[in-house]
Amino acid sequence: MEQHGIRYERTKVHWTEALPIGNGTFGVMAYLERQHLCLAMNHYDVYYSGHPEYSRTAQRQTAHFHAPGGSTKQEYVQRAEKALQKESVLEAYQKVLYPPKEGQRVHVAQGTALPAVGNLQIRFAPQTQEWEPEMQLSVEQAEVSYRLGHGTQAVSAVVKILQGTDTLLCQVEQTQKGLAQQIVLEVPQGRQMRDMHPKLLQQEGSEFSVSQSFGWEEAPEDEPFRFCASVHLLHAVGKAEQQDRRIVINLEQAEEKFAVLVSVATELESAACETCAEEKGRRDAQQLQALLEGEHDMIANMAN
Repeated sequence: MEQHGIRYERTKVHWTEALPIGNGTFGVMAYLERQHLCLAMNHYDVYYSGHPEYSRTAQRQTAHFHAPGGSTKQEYVQRAEKALQKESVLEAYQKVLYPPKEGQRVHVAQGTALPAVGNLQIRFAPQTQEWEPEMQLSVEQAEVSYRLGHGTQAVSAVVKILQGTDTLLCQVEQTQKGLAQQIVLEVPQGRQMRDMHPKLLQQEGSEFSVSQSFGWEEAPEDEPFRFCASVHLLHAVGKAEQQDRRIVINLEQAEEKFAVLVSVATELESAACETCAEEKGRRDAQQLQALLEGEHDMIANMAN
């Protein structure tokens, strides 16, 4: 029985209300954008190796780099006590985590975040725009479920981060073919990011690889950080095209039940991160396929 969770009914779930899941290394925030399911993806190595606060330059220059945020616990406590004497809680929070340079005014963040791996969208047919959405986070199952329905028609998705892996799994079910139409991977924009070079390596079929790199304006001397996201489809076939910083996979054949897997590998894991991500995705896709076939066999045996 479910004991802990969050459920949204007949309401749009914006970024500020996103539902989080993850396994400690790879995580997503699930929300809606014009009824499309959006999954803002972050990977520990991508975020912390690319972020200017944790860049290669910061590692060389910061004495306590390997402490959280580049500071020791005692340094945090001292800064917090000093900041709270004359700042609001929000300003103190920001000043403690990101102390401004001398002569600069503290910048107060307003709940923003950076999906460093990218934003994965499952886009549905135009007629679904008026359908009623439901979204739920199950803590016990460590999954987010989404349903968009009207009468007997519906499309639903269950999102998980596979434990012990760098892979996201999204299982989609539609009452008729064609309700799910596109899978879109958008790489982050702005946020003082530089040298962003997403490159689509495979353009059709059921396997797609996107090689990415980025650096930060605050660390111009650092080489761009490289990683790869590999997208695998089960029971679906598509054709991809690159539109600037967006990869669009048009679903040409998608069964009533199909799955999307996204696997991530970085240059810290392998210099050939593209090959590594493809192998991860292929391995997890094969394991999932075997599991699904096993479930079908079990159901068939029970029926007989």
